[in-house]
Amino acid sequence: MNAGKIAFLSITMLMISACSGLVPAATPTPTADRAATAVAQATQDAQSTERIQATVEAVQAAAAAEVTEAAMTKAATTPTLRPMRVTETAQAEQASGIVESLFDAGYISTTKGENLPLDRFFDQVAKINYFYWTYMDYAPSDFVFRADLEWQSASDVANWFNSGCGIVFREDGIGENFYVVFLNLDGTVELMSWQNDVRQEVVNEYYGRLDIPDGEGELIVTAEGDHIQVFVNSKLVVDVRDTRHTEGEFALTVISGTNKGFGTRCTFDNITLWELDVEE
Repeated sequence: MNAGKIAFLSITMLMISACSGLVPAATPTPTADRAATAVAQATQDAQSTERIQATVEAVQAAAAAEVTEAAMTKAATTPTLRPMRVTETAQAEQASGIVESLFDAGYISTTKGENLPLDRFFDQVAKINYFYWTYMDYAPSDFVFRADLEWQSASDVANWFNSGCGIVFREDGIGENFYVVFLNLDGTVELMSWQNDVRQEVVNEYYGRLDIPDGEGELIVTAEGDHIQVFVNSKLVVDVRDTRHTEGEFALTVISGTNKGFGTRCTFDNITLWELDVEE
């Protein structure tokens, strides 16, 4: 997999109060109708989460069995084994299952499209309040992205609001116009827009406490026209509409809240990138 060129930005301006955005809005006292609606929504969300997780686990198990069988066959004919990769077929099956689960739950309007294969990805940044991204050589305007994330920080007292893993999408190829989503280690999801090299925050939502300085989690992002959604551990956290960017490159990104040692590390594993075929 050719990771393509790398771009980076200083984001000192991203340093915000560590307390901002951490308290969810107050919930109105439920009426009988509201309570029934809440129960129905919670049931739908739980079923969607179970379907997504079941799909991932089933396909990973099938992929592992496929790799094991292939390795055994190869071992019978050659004395030296090389590391074997999960096939694109298994990856496409995983992607298709996740897309169908999101469609069944009403989060996306179509399952039409194609899998864009991506390998496991690792990167690290050791410059405080900086992030950069690595192009994946794809440019889907509308897509479903999913990955298992693992992160490490070299500091126990990093700027957690500027530490994390994420994606850049609809990027203009020169780093001046794009969206970026970060799963920040302070417990927030941040969706930002860059327009003519100027940062604009779209939304910053609290999703829950994470393990720091080391931890793991699941990130799902859907982009369909002006509709952008972000899920953490299969829970919907961000659901917005924004029209600032419509097309461009796709990339994986790491942001560091420390310059100590290796800074911040991110590993993206079991990646799904499904380009949606959205009818105009």
